[in-house]
Amino acid sequence: MAGLKSDSQDMIVEINVTPLVDVVLVLLVIFMMTAPMIYQAAIKVELPKVSSGEQTDKVTLKFMLLADGSVVLGNDRVSNDQLPMIIRSALGKDPTTNAIIGADKSLTHGAVMSFIDQLKQNGITRFAIGVENKQ
Repeated sequence: MAGLKSDSQDMIVEINVTPLVDVVLVLLVIFMMTAPMIYQAAIKVELPKVSSGEQTDKVTLKFMLLADGSVVLGNDRVSNDQLPMIIRSALGKDPTTNAIIGADKSLTHGAVMSFIDQLKQNGITRFAIGVENKQ
């Protein structure tokens, strides 16, 4: 029995390919993620210039509701009577006009909701509420 070798004394002569496959797969994922960025940045297109092209400017109305209840559009105070005319004019330029509403924190919820209701009645259905970052 002294001539028999046990399996624990044999040397391992096989190559473990698992780490190699792992590295190749990671490199493949990296190349797949970076390839679109490389070829999109490399494509340079010079668009033709025409005189009959239409400008597609998005119209965004920026309203501020002050603590005293007055409404400011840009830098100008707006009365409730002027509001429908301003909104119709903006919707005439761009039917997808949206609004950003900033309100003083001392205003009641009802006052802000009343203003949003006015916007909706006059045709603006998309709006955002302006806030300030705490930092």
